[in-house]
Amino acid sequence: MATSQDKGQSSSRTTSRLLWLLFVVWGIAFAGSFVAYALIEPTGSSFTRGMNRAGAFLGWQAVAIGFAVVLWWRVRQAPLATVTRWLMRVPILIAV
Repeated sequence: MATSQDKGQSSSRTTSRLLWLLFVVWGIAFAGSFVAYALIEPTGSSFTRGMNRAGAFLGWQAVAIGFAVVLWWRVRQAPLATVTRWLMRVPILIAV
């Protein structure tokens, strides 16, 4: 029979896994912005040449900032070790 302590550890473990998943997804979106900028061929002419690259970069950065905000919000509520808590704050610190 599961005790309340077991349920608390299970909940903490699930929260920790969710935070690590968000951290990995943030890293993929953040790195994806640079990869998209490097791999997309510039289109357009004259002044607007390459604006599609900037749009892709900023779009992926917006996605990464969204995940960083969610991660920051969730880590405030999680009972984690100090090192893990600060590691999970790195995405929002980079975004600022």
